[in-house]
Order: sequence, then structure tokens, then C-alpha cells
Amino acid sequence: MLLEAGARSPNEATQALYEGAVSGHSYYPLRNCRVRQLGGTSSVWGGWSRPLDAVDFGKRAWMPFSGWPFLKEHLTPVYERAQRVCGLGPYEYDAADWRDADAPTPLVQSPSFSETMLQIRATRFGEEFHQRLSASDTVQLLLRANVLTIEMDAINRTAQRVQVATLDGNRFFVSAKRFVLAAGGLENPRLLLASRVASERGVGNDNDLVGRFFFDHLHAPVARLRVHDRSSHAHHVSREVRGTLVRAAICLSPDVSIREKLYGFGVTFHNARDPHDIFSLAQISESYDALRYVLKTLARGERPAKLLQHAASVATGLDDIATMAWRKLATPTASELVAGCRAEQAPNPDSRVMLDDRLDVFGAPRARLEWRISETDLDQLERAQAMFAGALETGGIEFALTPREGEGGWAEKVGGGAHHMGTTRMHRDPTLGVVDQDCRVHGTSNVFVAGSSVFPTGGWAPPTLTIVALALRLADHLRLS
Repeated sequence: MLLEAGARSPNEATQALYEGAVSGHSYYPLRNCRVRQLGGTSSVWGGWSRPLDAVDFGKRAWMPFSGWPFLKEHLTPVYERAQRVCGLGPYEYDAADWRDADAPTPLVQSPSFSETMLQIRATRFGEEFHQRLSASDTVQLLLRANVLTIEMDAINRTAQRVQVATLDGNRFFVSAKRFVLAAGGLENPRLLLASRVASERGVGNDNDLVGRFFFDHLHAPVARLRVHDRSSHAHHVSREVRGTLVRAAICLSPDVSIREKLYGFGVTFHNARDPHDIFSLAQISESYDALRYVLKTLARGERPAKLLQHAASVATGLDDIATMAWRKLATPTASELVAGCRAEQAPNPDSRVMLDDRLDVFGAPRARLEWRISETDLDQLERAQAMFAGALETGGIEFALTPREGEGGWAEKVGGGAHHMGTTRMHRDPTLGVVDQDCRVHGTSNVFVAGSSVFPTGGWAPPTLTIVALALRLADHLRLS
């Protein structure tokens, strides 16, 4: 049975259940960086895909709490299957695999950096799989079914049932032999912590690890590059090669990353004159976002919730909307590129998801995120930026480096990618992780977790392909065990 908290399309009352508190480093409102509907946040996902690098799986002495229970080679077969599930092209990500007669000259050519490719296809999993789920003889799909708690046995080892509620007032229980939480990096720990029938600590929290080690990818503008010829302009744009949409990026070479003891660091290039060519969610105008929501809702034949509020937001941002709409029709030629980095953040036990004092309409505690970015995280990003500047200088590229501090400095602008990772981290040792190598919650016999919350570390690559690969791996384990 698949219990989905949302419906097939967004709903204001359902989405409001994702409201929560934020402290520490500035972060998105929690209801705005995830979507409560069938298919989850894939309904707004940009579709950028890439596997993690081999170095991301290893124990790195210079990164505390690093190391997966297995190497990348272990995931390769399921990565290839995940590639097909996501509707992507061949499982090839080296830039050389995508070279053709029209390929632009690499913008940065340096032994410190490797050119790689991101594949892009925004698969909407709810739309893609709804019909198969509905027609399945082996899966029963329940929409608008909000799981409130996991009820364990008296010794807090075996899950017996989950309590479910709907916004219409129905409440019921679902019993099963095994349970899988697949609700995202904020909601997975919230559910475990809120399930306090057998223990006030929640489920799987004997070592006070549930919710800890929250990390995201650090997004920051690290430089601006002048464009003097068409080839450097072409390098940053997404292009179709043999039926697959790809986009170039550069990342630290593995040997350099190891030798210099650096965290993961990747850079993509964006047209500074095109407001649609963004690398950070924070760049989207609130008024433009409100207009998109209203138009999409009307297109489905539904009445937008909080229509007056959205209309007011649209009215106060007409200039932004006009600019965005015009640039959608007439993409400007790039005269300057923004180099946007996606930097790895180290696991930190003080960066965490907790239960808030505020309750939702079901009487369940909401989530509270305290996001901590350490000085080491920022120092690592600055060191990688300096290596990037050296590569630009060697290549004779005209650029202006974004300073770390001061007016316009990236330390003030650094934000997350809404990639919620680490809060039920995977480790063979229950004193260092919430789930084991099979994604079973330590201390339980039948509770499993899927999603990026199990990532021990996150590299720099977008997480979705790895999320799908781990889900397939967990499905194999459950089927065979």
C-alpha cells in the first residue's frame, strides 16, 4: 500500500501541512521548498541529473563523518536502472561522451578541473507513474492519506501499524509487515521523532541521531566572466545531443580534490542577462512565482487558493513579471556569464531537524530546521574558488571574482539548493547512523527509509538520480529478503 499525503495536484490546505520553523543560517520557508502531492517535489524539479563521484563514497580524513558503507561501483547497476526510470539518455557523463561536430570549446581547460555533463529531463513522477500505480494488482494507492505516527511494539523494535488521517476528518490505521518512509529529508526525521507511543525519543533515536547531520548543497555566485565569442556563450546553454538534453559543467578533478583535501565543488555557467537561466531558487521573483501558480492552477480547471494574496503579489511586481515574460520570448545573447558553484557541505551533528512546539491541524508537531554552515564549509568553498580563479587566469579568460565578504560578497548570498540530505544518515555503526547499509532503521526489525535523508555525504551533484538508485536498491532488498 502506498500512502500519499497529497493528491494528484497541489492543494493549499495540504501544502500548509509543510509549514515549519527555520533558525540558524537563512533558509527557504519549509513549505516552499518541497511539494506535498503524488510525485512530490519532482512536480517542480528542474530535471538536472548526474551520479555522485567515486570520491564522494570514500572515507575522507579531511571531512568529518564521511564515508558510505559501500563504494560507487556497488551502485553502478542500479544507477543504470535509475537512468531509465528518470527517462534520461545513456549512462554517460564524461564530456568526451557527448562530443560532436557542434560541441563548443570547453570554457575552462585546466588539470585542476574536469569537464562533465549534466543530463536534463524533468520527469514528473506523479504523472509518469499514476496510471501504472492505479492499474497495479500488487499496489494499492491511497491519496490524501497523511501518516501521523508509526506505532511500535512495547520495546520499540517492531512497527505494527501507522496512524493515518485525512483533512476531511477520517482517521484509521494501516498494519503491515514492513514499512518504508519515503517522505523527504525533512519529513522522514520528523515522522520518526513524532512517533513517541513506545518511547519519548521516537523511533530509531536511541543514540540521538535522528534529524541530525542536515546538509544541503551550497549555491553561490563565485565569478562573472566576460563573453567575447560565440563559442564561450554556447558553452553554458543546454543543448540536445543524440536526443538527450545535456549541459556542461566543470568540477574539481578527483586527484586534485584528494591531494588538496577539498570538498566537492562544481560550477555551471549562466547567462547574466536571462532571469530564467538561474542556478539558485532564491533568484525567482515572488511575484512571477505567484503568477505561475495561478495560471497553472487555472489550467487544471481549479480555483487557486489565496487568490487575493497571489493577485496582490502579482500587482506589486508587474515590472519583474514583464521582464521575465519578455525574456521567455526573446532570450538575450550572453555578454556576461555568472559562474555559479554547487559546493559540498560537511555533515554536522548540530545542523538538524527537530520537532517544533507548534502543531498542525492534526495535532502533530511541525518540523523545525536549524541549518548550520560552518567556517570550514566556507573556507573550503573559498579555496575551491581560488583554484577556479587560477584556472580562468591560465586560460586568459576575463573575469571578476566575487569576494567572500563585504558588499555583494558570496558569504552573505550563499544558500541551499533545497536538497535535504543527511537527517537519517546511513552507517553500519548505530552510534554513527540512523539506518544501516540496507536502509533499515537501526534498532528496528521492519522500518526502512528511502530518499536523500540516508546520504552520509552529498558531493556536489544534484541528488535525484542517487535517490532513485537507492530506492531501486531498497526495493531489491525488500523483494529478496
